[in-house]
Amino acid sequence: MKERSSISPDTVVDEIMRKWPATVAVALSYKMLCVGCPIGTFHTVTEACHEHQINETDFLADLESGSSERVTVSPWSGSLRGPQAGARL
Repeated sequence: MKERSSISPDTVVDEIMRKWPATVAVALSYKMLCVGCPIGTFHTVTEACHEHQINETDFLADLESGSSERVTVSPWSGSLRGPQAGARL
């Protein structure tokens, strides 16, 4: 059975990216530089969307979609392997 994600507007961005690595590509596709940002450990989805002036509903839907994808990290290269590997952002 597929685990349903628990992403809400109040979820911290860093927590989302750690729990569901495929969501990193989602954030980058919105030109959000949350990956490695010190504020990412404090910003909720709502706050990040406000700061980056993006539509919260669309972003949440894309995060939900990204959280259901399986992604692995190669121990040799550190690169993403999965449905979005090699996707243009």
